[in-house]
Amino acid sequence: MIDNNIIFITSFTSAVINLQCCYQIVISIDHPFECTINDHVNSNIHGFIINKRQPYHAFAAKETRVLVGYFEEETTLGNAIKSKLDGKVILSLNKEVSKNLINNFLPNLDDSIQTLKQNAVLFFDSLLLSDTPNSKLRTEFIDPRIATIIKYISENIKRKITLKKMAAEVYLSVDRTRHLFLEETGTTLRQYILWKRVQQTVYKVLNENWTLSEACILCGFNDISHFSRVFKNMFGIAPKHPLNSIIFLSMPDIYGAKD
Repeated sequence: MIDNNIIFITSFTSAVINLQCCYQIVISIDHPFECTINDHVNSNIHGFIINKRQPYHAFAAKETRVLVGYFEEETTLGNAIKSKLDGKVILSLNKEVSKNLINNFLPNLDDSIQTLKQNAVLFFDSLLLSDTPNSKLRTEFIDPRIATIIKYISENIKRKITLKKMAAEVYLSVDRTRHLFLEETGTTLRQYILWKRVQQTVYKVLNENWTLSEACILCGFNDISHFSRVFKNMFGIAPKHPLNSIIFLSMPDIYGAKD
């Protein structure tokens, strides 16, 4: 099941990620590529899993298509990724993983979006859950106070969200709220709010036929330029217009729509 995660197919020559609050998986559909973390180059890889606590990284390749997934830790797949990484910054995926994706799950990228989505979900389930014991998956994901804050953010994404208001929701000081959120989620409140604003902006454009400028303003960005900077820092690619030039397979509606 894919919930609150983003999955898409795109092509790239190079990408630099500066803002990340989720676990990221990138798998080549065409050619191997390289990934650079802390000045260390991982060459000739066919895919990788990056820890969400390593926000800055870069990857480069020939013009190649990739399947990309961003997974929140509080989801089942995000929890499985955390277990698989076991504290490591990066986990390289070998050629067999890429071949399995191409041959068994995404043999034809001209299939309907629904078919591609179903197959991508099956692939990630197979990759992440097949060899992860249930005993390693947490049954309780998060402090209830942080769950309250996350719910508050989702319900108020159209409005100005302040740390003071969030702290009042959980009866904590501003400093304690900030630190507790970072401890529990591994990301800052600012990064998480931006992530949710990007999610909802793209959802509005792709699923409700909003213009990008309308969706940006509605979801709390100052303008398209502000959204574009955050999007590129988060995904490493510019938000092409129309956004459907990127094949989004999973884009949750944070107001409650289900995949």
